[in-house]
Amino acid sequence: MSPASSPAASPPVTTPPTDTTPPNTSITSSPSSTTTATTASFGFKSSEPDSSFQCKLDGSSWANCNSPKSYSGLTVASHQFSVRAIDSAGNVDPSAASDSWTVTSSGTPPPDTTPPNTSITSSPSSSTAATSAIFTFASTESGSSFQCKLDSGSWTACASPKSYSGLAVASHQFSVRATDTAGNTDASPATYGWTVTSTGGSGGGSAECDSSVSSVSAAQSALSAAGAGQVVCLTDGTYGDFTLSSSKAAPGVTLRAANPGAATIGSVQVNGSGYTIARFVIDGGVTIARNVDRTVIDHNRILAGNHYGVFVCTAEPPDQCDDTEITNNIFDGAMNEDQIRANVYHDGNGDGIGLLVEGNEFRGNTERGSHNDTFQSVWVGDHLVFRKNYLHDFGGQGFFVKDQDTAINGLIADDNLIVRQDLPCEPASLCSGYQLSPWQVYGPIANGEMNHNTFAWGGGGGTAVLTGTYTNMEVSDNVLNMISLTDGGGSIPSMTGSNNTYCNSGAWSPPPGSTKDCNPAFLDPANDDYRLANGRGVDWTPAEMHYGP
Repeated sequence: MSPASSPAASPPVTTPPTDTTPPNTSITSSPSSTTTATTASFGFKSSEPDSSFQCKLDGSSWANCNSPKSYSGLTVASHQFSVRAIDSAGNVDPSAASDSWTVTSSGTPPPDTTPPNTSITSSPSSSTAATSAIFTFASTESGSSFQCKLDSGSWTACASPKSYSGLAVASHQFSVRATDTAGNTDASPATYGWTVTSTGGSGGGSAECDSSVSSVSAAQSALSAAGAGQVVCLTDGTYGDFTLSSSKAAPGVTLRAANPGAATIGSVQVNGSGYTIARFVIDGGVTIARNVDRTVIDHNRILAGNHYGVFVCTAEPPDQCDDTEITNNIFDGAMNEDQIRANVYHDGNGDGIGLLVEGNEFRGNTERGSHNDTFQSVWVGDHLVFRKNYLHDFGGQGFFVKDQDTAINGLIADDNLIVRQDLPCEPASLCSGYQLSPWQVYGPIANGEMNHNTFAWGGGGGTAVLTGTYTNMEVSDNVLNMISLTDGGGSIPSMTGSNNTYCNSGAWSPPPGSTKDCNPAFLDPANDDYRLANGRGVDWTPAEMHYGP
């Protein structure tokens, strides 16, 4: 299968500014706050890829180290471990992450008076059109509880991940603090600030129209002349195909339906950078050409047909597309190939996201012999974020990341719901008596997580497969019907994690920290409420979401 190609002139080459921003360091695993063990092991990570680390124990000097860092022969006393990240530009984290614990004799341990440290492990882009946000966070002490607040609100109990919806177009700040099992509360909560902009034109209609037009040619002309941040609206009706060619400076320009879902357009060929397409019914799919950056596809209904739903980057390495967002859309029915195909993606602005696929509903796709997947990552990329998506009433592959020559650096695949993978192949003889994988991730993969997912329940459903080399990957709090960690002709993946629930792992091992339960007590599965009281799996329901126009 060869990717489609529409050559376009490369944007001007500019010299990136010198990186002067230090990384943030977080400790991801540590010993209990009080223990008789005279050994200790710490896991840690940096907010920036390719960082190196320095560690120190108690009053010792900083020394180079890698995660995990282990110590032995510790004395019966209180100890403190510290770690700091150094990014590839040489910037050193000025506020090292630290963890304190006490090694005791076999007698009664002293009371724990040391508060935990809280860290935010994933967050939205610093500037985004999305009116929803998801945060994940962690404590340096296991068993901690958390409190969260948004902006000037009150502290309330929360769990990771914490999601918000219906956010105003404004700047926001999220705060979270951990309290350990001894009742010590982090006195310096972790915080994150970001801005919800109006340029994305969400389904709620927050962005005003700078101009309104009623033809394809008028819209393309208006967009070509539009300045950064302007919105061109298309009046109600049915229109043909669009080609968007001239690149736009940040924050880009928006083409949207004047009234949500009241304008139907054909295909959209994006040949220039800086475009948002919002609130349409799209009858021919969206194709993003090679080396096109900063594309946003938001709150659309993308219809079935003889095309891809969204084709991200008609390129092969070394060409790529930077900072693409596909959010809050409905992918409605079987496509010629994939509902989303992602060739090459990259985090160009340093916000931790190269390709964001978030808050979408996928339904009705079927395997027709051409790798008709819901989502397929084809070549290689970095910082792929696939979260809070709803896949249901479909057949064939669900989330499919192919094996790469080099590692995908930064894979966040959290809080997704996959149910009723029960549609047969077309023809049924293509996969008689079985379903393809709802969740198949081939290594090499480096630096990321697959947490709080719920999939392969509700009838039908194939086996989720993780295979190949994984480096610094966490798999936790998932609720999986069928899962296999297989060698796939290569190696069985090695990863960390805890609190997973599974029913069947076939001949291979389930993920680490897994318990078997074939009848999880979902709150209301008849209405697709697949939450669990114990906090594993997704923490949202489709009824809470706003998909499409």
